[in-house]
Amino acid sequence: MTRHRVRQGECISSIAHAYGFFWEALWEHPENRALAEARKDPNCLAPGDEVFIPDRRPKSVRVPTGACHRFRLRTTPVKLRLELLNDGEPIANKPFRLEVDGVVREGTTDDLGRVECWVAPGAQQGRLVVDEEEYDVLLRHLDPVGIPAGIQQRLANLGLYDGPIEGELGDAVRAALAELQLAEGLAATGEPDSATLELLELRHASEGSEPKGPE
Repeated sequence: MTRHRVRQGECISSIAHAYGFFWEALWEHPENRALAEARKDPNCLAPGDEVFIPDRRPKSVRVPTGACHRFRLRTTPVKLRLELLNDGEPIANKPFRLEVDGVVREGTTDDLGRVECWVAPGAQQGRLVVDEEEYDVLLRHLDPVGIPAGIQQRLANLGLYDGPIEGELGDAVRAALAELQLAEGLAATGEPDSATLELLELRHASEGSEPKGPE
């Protein structure tokens, strides 16, 4: 057994994949209960978090000699969900081309401007082209909403903040929080109180957060 220290760009799915586990085996392990309760979302871990990795149990298989046998390692893909907006309006019913780690997927955004597809648990980055506009997509680089970098990242993704992601709640970040609060009928304090963090996560979240594979 070991304890894995999370690096930027890692989540439970990618860590489990690297160690040869399904993500549930790590996220639901009793040794990781405190981490699961603190972070809530297996897709949003903070650099420095520790994940307990149990020992793998060996498995033996009886096969006849004198023949070639093929064994396939099962992996669970994760669903990538993106919602594309322009000045708050969905970029709806537009053709898209998404390339993730060399695998290309094409389709059309739905009425809400969403793109959904399955990607490998170890995928690192992608390039999205929608209506001749290109976007770089970093996977698993979203920090938890309860830390400054996570607040900055979500505000940036919502188009409310365009400064550096350095983990500081400076004047520009507080102004962006106040803009969000004002738009949603909250007191425009610019403070990341619990109601604002819940709102920020709700505005940013997609349906469902667990990295389940296709049924």
